Amino acid sequence: MSINKIVKTIHLKLSTESFWVLNLHAVCKYLKTKFGVFDIVFDFTDEAHLWIGRNHANQPVNIFEWIHHSLDYSDIPADQATLKSCNTKIKESYNRWHDSFPGEYHRLKDVTCENLWFNIIYKTHKDISDLIQYDMELPFKEKIFTCFMGNPRAHRLMTYMYLHDMDLLQKSYTTFLTEGPHINDFFKNFDRIIDTSDLPLTLPNSTETDFQTLKTHTPELDEIFIHAHTDSYFDIITETTMGNLGVISENDFTEHNQIIDAFSGPDWWQTEFFTEKLIRSLYYKRPFMLLGAKNQLQTLRDLGFKTFEYFWNEDYDKENNWLKRIMMVLCQSRDIANMDKEKIHTLFMNKQMQDIVEHNKHRLHQLIENEDFFISLEERHFFETNELTFNDNNEMLLCTGPLLKIEQEIQQYTDTKFYRGVGGFVNKDCNIITAWV
Repeated sequence: MSINKIVKTIHLKLSTESFWVLNLHAVCKYLKTKFGVFDIVFDFTDEAHLWIGRNHANQPVNIFEWIHHSLDYSDIPADQATLKSCNTKIKESYNRWHDSFPGEYHRLKDVTCENLWFNIIYKTHKDISDLIQYDMELPFKEKIFTCFMGNPRAHRLMTYMYLHDMDLLQKSYTTFLTEGPHINDFFKNFDRIIDTSDLPLTLPNSTETDFQTLKTHTPELDEIFIHAHTDSYFDIITETTMGNLGVISENDFTEHNQIIDAFSGPDWWQTEFFTEKLIRSLYYKRPFMLLGAKNQLQTLRDLGFKTFEYFWNEDYDKENNWLKRIMMVLCQSRDIANMDKEKIHTLFMNKQMQDIVEHNKHRLHQLIENEDFFISLEERHFFETNELTFNDNNEMLLCTGPLLKIEQEIQQYTDTKFYRGVGGFVNKDCNIITAWV
């Protein structure tokens, strides 16, 4: 694969695929030797977490260590490198991490937040907002809310437990796509054992026991998924993270790979992550309560969206304790679910509610069209390509595919066998031994 261009910028589309976890340092060394001087962008705009993998000492390695080690190893100056993350708190977290070093330590050129998920929803999901009607003359909805949960993260396990205890599972379209027996290992931390015989919990009439029914990155949506939205009033959104939760027990990170929160971390780290889970509600014109990071609703307001403080108490957004935030949301949801059906219908079918959700859909459109805050899909069009791609500014866009084509060239820059597999961060070895871990 010969390249005769003078490359000004190299854009690496990173992920937690084991290819990157194991080989980023070698890729950077290869690029430095091949192209000399260039700016480099580490694109993590579809991820937001801290931990990447482990070093040979079995210590967790965070994203800043991973990036800085790869730069140091390859002799690329840090002031030529930019990190882009989907975490809105990434710059603040990086500054706090960097400030923990004694004396001077080289800094990245820039650390910024750009969100890919907004565009993924807007450009690839089927729009069902026209099916979400706001009319007092409509018949009462069968269920009160949706609550779609997949991976068994700590906050979703707690949400499921409280939904179970409050008898809200029967009043909602709730899913929890995890096997039952092992999650009681988690609940034992709270002196609880609950009946998990119904898990995995899927939508009614679903023939799937996995994520297929809730697959939404497609122009076609399962009718069962659409029906859950048209036959309920609002969404409880369990975002990918509720911020820096802290690890429930020491063993959760080191041993129990099934039940882990990748977003937990030290005090200098915070996560605020907007994914398709929230964006769907904006896109579909749905009211929602958000189980996300502290002040995440306020961030939405700062971006020009409207929330639902007129209809229910949104003080949960200011609560420091993530368990209390869950309780505050679910207690209000229980109170709504226990109201008379006519009162529930009146609460959600009025003109003021319709105005808010239509405003949010319009604001989403504005932000994406103006490319404010959100990275464009066009900038990330190399997602599926297997070829090297250049734009008009001689910026080279690289993802795993084309790099595997030049594996033998890169191999000489590492003593470790190239790893092609795809997997999560928790049991992968970063090949990083650094002074700061």
